[in-house]
Amino acid sequence: MTTNSPQTRTTTFAVFSTIAAFTIWGLSPVYFKQVAHVSPTEVLAHRVIWSFLLLALVAYVQKEMPVVHQLLKDRKTLLTLTVTAVIIGLNWLVYIWSITNNHIVDASLGYYLNPIVNVLLGMIFLKEKLSPMQKLALLLASAGVAWQVISLGRLPAVSLILAVSFGFYGLIRKRIAAPAVPGLLLETMIMIPLGLGWLLWLAVQGNSAFVLTDFSTCGWLVLAGVITSAPLLLFTSAAPKLRLTTIGFIQYLAPTLALMLGVLMYGEPFGHNLQISFGFIWAALLVFSSEAVLKAKAK
Repeated sequence: MTTNSPQTRTTTFAVFSTIAAFTIWGLSPVYFKQVAHVSPTEVLAHRVIWSFLLLALVAYVQKEMPVVHQLLKDRKTLLTLTVTAVIIGLNWLVYIWSITNNHIVDASLGYYLNPIVNVLLGMIFLKEKLSPMQKLALLLASAGVAWQVISLGRLPAVSLILAVSFGFYGLIRKRIAAPAVPGLLLETMIMIPLGLGWLLWLAVQGNSAFVLTDFSTCGWLVLAGVITSAPLLLFTSAAPKLRLTTIGFIQYLAPTLALMLGVLMYGEPFGHNLQISFGFIWAALLVFSSEAVLKAKAK
């Protein structure tokens, strides 16, 4: 196979698409800082509504609406998507709150923890056996969390909520045959009544930030749909063409960019105790990723 073969070009394009997706996710705090003056619940409502409209357009263009209709007829799948909608809604809300309240570092830690949480959930709910290296990674990650509790006197609640909620979201979504775009379209559709209801209530009370005379805020809130959907579309189009180990390494780009933004751009504290905690987590990810590479080479 030559370096200019169609397969090589396809793989290269998939790698760049995946990098672009995780770059957008990693830089998303810059966007949410632009709407920091808007309440997290109102930002979430706009994120749901504009994402739904954009995903509906994408599903129509990609001729995926028949899949959406089929999913709507399956009560079990629809019930499962209702559960995942609640979980991803909570994840989005906590993430928005963390960015607008200067907890970007905590949010980045949550997404560093996510691969380890996935392994733990697999062990508990799917009865997957952990290898010695996975056990070591889990032990190191636990030590990192424990260090925060002991040294800082608090549980890293934001980090744990983000990691655990996204872990459960992935675990449950694995059990249903719902492609990414139709699945997320239905999840946002399920959240639409709450989102519209909340925006209507804010408007009636005179507390809505979505005022037509404030073009800047309105524009940023509408952009929430693109910020949510664009990286998802990039990732889902590229992921099937890449090895899981490749995706596994690229996914660390998002929390790394977020951490750099939090510390270097927004001046969040990253003292000695936090550095030690992150050190444990990074060591866990190094062990976890090394094993993935070794398995891939063995195959």
